[in-house]
Amino acid sequence: VVMLFGLMNATSLFNVVEEVNQDVVLRNILGVEQLEVKQLYRGLTMLTVADYRAWIGCFLLELQQNPRTASRREGVLIGDGTQVSRSYSRKRGNKQPWLRIIYLHSEKQFDFGYEVESTHYADEGKDYPLFSEIYEPSPEQKAEKEAARKRKEMGLDLRSTADRIAWLKHEMDQEEKPEWIELGGRDLNASMRTVVDDLDVPWIGVSGLRRTYHLKGRCKPKAAKELLKTKRSRQWLDLPDLGYQLCWLGEATGTMGEVVLLITEHAASGERLLYVLPPQTQEEAIALVTRVLERDQEKEGGRLDLMVTLVKESRLAGILAETGAFDRGYMAPDFIRKVLAAGLRRVIIPAKKGFNYTVQGIIHTLAELWALLPEDDFQTVTQGNRNYQVASRRASINGLGEVQLVFVHQLSRRHHRVLRSFVLVCTDVQFAPAAALRAYLLRWKIEVGYREVKQNHAFGRTLSTELEVVYGQLVLSFLAYTCLSITRLLTAKLRDRTLGWIKHHYFNAIVELQIAAGGELTVLFPPWLLDSYGLPEYCTC
Repeated sequence: VVMLFGLMNATSLFNVVEEVNQDVVLRNILGVEQLEVKQLYRGLTMLTVADYRAWIGCFLLELQQNPRTASRREGVLIGDGTQVSRSYSRKRGNKQPWLRIIYLHSEKQFDFGYEVESTHYADEGKDYPLFSEIYEPSPEQKAEKEAARKRKEMGLDLRSTADRIAWLKHEMDQEEKPEWIELGGRDLNASMRTVVDDLDVPWIGVSGLRRTYHLKGRCKPKAAKELLKTKRSRQWLDLPDLGYQLCWLGEATGTMGEVVLLITEHAASGERLLYVLPPQTQEEAIALVTRVLERDQEKEGGRLDLMVTLVKESRLAGILAETGAFDRGYMAPDFIRKVLAAGLRRVIIPAKKGFNYTVQGIIHTLAELWALLPEDDFQTVTQGNRNYQVASRRASINGLGEVQLVFVHQLSRRHHRVLRSFVLVCTDVQFAPAAALRAYLLRWKIEVGYREVKQNHAFGRTLSTELEVVYGQLVLSFLAYTCLSITRLLTAKLRDRTLGWIKHHYFNAIVELQIAAGGELTVLFPPWLLDSYGLPEYCTC
């Protein structure tokens, strides 16, 4: 019944019940005399997220049995996220932990809602959704959200040292002593250190570039900006799991008194930070900085880890695509390594400007690499009805190793002027640049899918506060979209029709219902539908 939600233009589950109860054919086919909203909600709450995922897994495995709907090795497994606005739930957000403040890029404003991560399959002839999941913040993020709520009630915005001190004392009064406190900017001062030391709370600070420190054993003090340029290659400690390396500078004195200094460098981007800590051993300082980096990575990596899980589930459901395509937000070496370990042969993703790209032993930025490319290296290729110029270079990225950079100019149709330029990272250096571009362009299919389910399949329109109901509605919206896609694929005379037309005219055609004396049902389709389009392949016996 709920699958009809996306096919009948329903605006809520209550509206589904109204539509079903007004449709004699549906009520007879479903075997119900009258449908009630409570029945619908009761049935939905009996299904768990695991039930839905197992169901979708079986459904996708079934699609792989038909050569017309099966995935292919040359296809693309796409991963992306979308946002669902739930402004009307603002007052009840504390009862729905997956709801939070999100930024709606399409509307350029903040709103209350949640994020959905999903995977999608696409090749030249078809595409359909795979698995999806509502992103739920980690326990640490939930705790920070609750702390932010309390600070707002207390009128503390943490912009001043006094506010930081007041909040820290509040935590100590509530016996919620933090494992450590991070200081930076104006808070990295002697008075704040005195308070933190008196309360016996470990602290760690990130130094500003203009602060000066006098390293023990050195003649002159140096600014943090100069210290960050240190080359001490023999003293760097690699943290491969975190994608960082550390350099111990040792004891020093500054405006905060006696401290120890340690530099971190992000392996992929080369960004360095100077950490300031109270006097302690090298081992203790490295252990604390490592914990800080781990927590920061957990904050950023929750969404990425969820996507890795969805990719693994898609592979288990029989999706054969060897290529994964993601947008720039997933450009993280650790994420890419995990996705490749899940069974993909290659990953294609837009390059990020902040990364270092090593070509023939020399580190370059993307702008520098663009300038080094001669025009003769570009070849014109056609994808769809558009022309592109592509060129490629092999490069190394810390944390990924050797990759292929594919430089792309998109050309105008008439005058072949460059409309936009971008660079793709392909982890397979043997993969043809034109094939990498083709795979990345197929990534757009998931964006089209999101637009379809939001406009035509009631995606995210349930008012329920139960996670199972909300998740089930998302899954069934995707399923309604897949139903239309597969119908068009398996019905030759519908190939040139849009999904919207198929939904509004083909699926919503008026039919005649005949009920025999024994209760047997016969549905008589209108002649125009049978003569002009026929029934889908899956309806034939």
